[in-house]
Amino acid sequence: MNQDHFREDQDFELGCASEAQNCYQEAQLELARRDQRAQAQYWTAQGKFVVVQPVQYFCRATDAFVGEYLSIRRICEDRKSADIIANAHQGDFETETYSWFVFEQSPAPAQPHQLAPEEDDECPF
Repeated sequence: MNQDHFREDQDFELGCASEAQNCYQEAQLELARRDQRAQAQYWTAQGKFVVVQPVQYFCRATDAFVGEYLSIRRICEDRKSADIIANAHQGDFETETYSWFVFEQSPAPAQPHQLAPEEDDECPF
């Protein structure tokens, strides 16, 4: 099977998308690549204090807002120095820049209560 036939077959399976839709989807992938939240969580777990800046990301082709990612600005040994750095970079509403802040490890989400099969007699299936 040649490459062109495979591509046509794949386009048929996945559905047609306009060039703008493809560009926007590519921008969503780029947003995920740029986000440094996992690295911030790693350094926080190591006992460091991570100063981050939220950044708005727009599709370069369509100018559509794609989302927001965290960018690591500094990794500090103590909270005091991290607070000093974060406070020195306060955002400005007119220029639409975000303030830097010290990343906090989010608590683990609470697990929902799971019903045992015998407790759920009204289940229709």
